[in-house]
Amino acid sequence: ADFIRSNMLCEFVRARRGQPVFQDYYKREIHVAKQELRAGPGTLLLGVDFGLNFAAVIGQPLPTGGLLVLDEIVLPGYSLEEALADAIIPLLRLKYPNYAVQAYGDPAGMGRSPNDKRRAFDIFAENGIAAAPAPTNSFPPRRDSVIFFLQRHGGLIISPQCTTLIKALDYGYIYKTTKVSGNVVTSASADKNEFSHIADALQYLCVSVRLGGVQSGPIKTVEPAPVAW
Repeated sequence: ADFIRSNMLCEFVRARRGQPVFQDYYKREIHVAKQELRAGPGTLLLGVDFGLNFAAVIGQPLPTGGLLVLDEIVLPGYSLEEALADAIIPLLRLKYPNYAVQAYGDPAGMGRSPNDKRRAFDIFAENGIAAAPAPTNSFPPRRDSVIFFLQRHGGLIISPQCTTLIKALDYGYIYKTTKVSGNVVTSASADKNEFSHIADALQYLCVSVRLGGVQSGPIKTVEPAPVAW
């Protein structure tokens, strides 16, 4: 398919380093909106991948059972506290004031820091955002939850400003490969690279919505930033 696009249709095709995880399901012309998406009524959900290559997506479930991805936050080298202070809280206050927000992340975030014994989810709570672990961090159900939404009509729509996520789905988030007796063998697990963190954030969002991690009940809202006169 890439040969035809590149050599016969004269389209730009980026050379791939491996098999994209979602290549059989994701189509940019179907899953990426033509214009920036706006949040409607309802709760906003954050899918979060912790670690020193912090990544998050801001999504919103639709009444039809679909899922919007409104924004992304990609901050290599940032801790969770830095990401909250420098990016997440300012973005929520300026662009999504008064929305209820619920975050879901890697269940490994339940582990306590050896420095101050706080969990990642505690840090969210200290900053006024309800947070809970995703139902699982196992790769197959995370991947399959994204595929579930990709296969639905209107199931997953991504705002065009989510450029890193779009690149990950286009070509960057790939299966790991190894060489065995001189032959390249594709693994059943995803490669860890510069695109895997935002892809993991999307998967934590999707698996939480699909497998029941999304909770009903009171969720704290992020208050708008005070106006400077």
